[in-house]
Amino acid sequence: PLEVRRDGLPVPVPSGRGLVFPCTFDADRERVYWDRAVSLDLTRHGTIILDFACDDPGALRSPTLYFKSGNGWYVARIPMRGTGRRRVAFAKTDFSTEEKPTGWHRIERVRLSAWKADGRNARLTLYDLRADDSRIAVVRNTLSSPSEAERRYGTRVSTRVARLLSDAGIPHGVLTDEEVIHGGLMKSRVAILTHHPHPPAREIESLKLFVRRGGKLIVFYGAEPALAELMGVRLGQYQKADAPGRWSSFTFLKPSFWKVPERVYQESSNIMPASPGRRSTHVIAYWEDSHGRRAEEPAWLASDNGLWMTHVLLDDDAANKRDMLTGLLASLDPAVWTYAAQNALERAGQIDSFRNFGDAHRRLSAAAESAPQKGRVLKLLEQADLEYQRMQASYSEGRHEEVVQGGRAVKEALVEAYARAQRGQPGEFRGVWEHNGTGWFPGDWDRTCRVLADHGINAVFPTTRVANLVDL
Repeated sequence: PLEVRRDGLPVPVPSGRGLVFPCTFDADRERVYWDRAVSLDLTRHGTIILDFACDDPGALRSPTLYFKSGNGWYVARIPMRGTGRRRVAFAKTDFSTEEKPTGWHRIERVRLSAWKADGRNARLTLYDLRADDSRIAVVRNTLSSPSEAERRYGTRVSTRVARLLSDAGIPHGVLTDEEVIHGGLMKSRVAILTHHPHPPAREIESLKLFVRRGGKLIVFYGAEPALAELMGVRLGQYQKADAPGRWSSFTFLKPSFWKVPERVYQESSNIMPASPGRRSTHVIAYWEDSHGRRAEEPAWLASDNGLWMTHVLLDDDAANKRDMLTGLLASLDPAVWTYAAQNALERAGQIDSFRNFGDAHRRLSAAAESAPQKGRVLKLLEQADLEYQRMQASYSEGRHEEVVQGGRAVKEALVEAYARAQRGQPGEFRGVWEHNGTGWFPGDWDRTCRVLADHGINAVFPTTRVANLVDL
């Protein structure tokens, strides 16, 4: 059991397989917390697993997990969704810092903490808290670009990819180039190089060793011939879009095989072209322009050693990119489906402020009574309920891929039901922001406006592009 510090609460006692932490509040106690002194080196452990339950999540405000290191702390907020037992996987990038922690190599104390919400008491039950070696490693560009500005950009891209994995419920660690060089991938199954134009020779050697022992790579925006050779691709010459809309999306040739969305939208202004470099390498997705016409340039390639994308992942179309990463990672490590299925079941129904599926179904059913399209809303809720029951059956039978697919169907039905349950007001203002200043179909603003008007949009905020000073 964790030690009790300051607040005088009793030491939690075993209850079944877990430890019960009584969160008892009164006028003088706004916060409860428990500490345990430890001596841990978590440098190579990329994922923190918390397995817990709470009988009344609404009674707790800001439940938090802390790791003390030197004169500071690593801090992660614990998501509370429903009363059932749930398993949360934190990547190190999910932790913020308080004061100045020394590093993950010197963890001296673990703390579990919660603040009072509305005066009710609750019980936290902790089943497991452990650090795992990461099957999936997101590698951050700390050496793979010549300039500090590029490396900072690489950090933003790796954070974006890590966030998408977290949203999908896929445990992962985050490593630097230096950690890869010093053996940080020894226990990983898949390494994701999120923005690594020119990895140093020492890192290439570590990646070769990783691949030789069965590891797989996903490489974004590679420009290093040695890395391209390892991945079985042939590099082309860097290309920049001559006008907006040249590379606006990419489409997979066999989406059902890869278990990914057929089309993913991304407005890329430049790419690092690549083509198959050996017979076992093949193109699995091509770029498209803003009119949906396939471009000559491949977007994704697959080889014996993993996957290659000719640009980085940008932040548009995030939901489809999350689903795409899930399918592609699962093709390299099938265990990904297990984590994604659990996440899909736990998050089913969590749109807007709805806590879970039951909450969403109940509140949308009530909203349907005054909805302009009551019958359609109720039909969508019936469809969502059927899909949710299928999800539960699939999960109990271990058909995890079907659970993930069912979660997407549940969300689609609930989102449409939510939208159709709204009552519009006469003369309502409905606007969209158009980032490129060109419309969705460059050179044809009339077509963009027709599509928007057909869907009830009556205002547009276009942003004009300014020339890149580097090009002047």
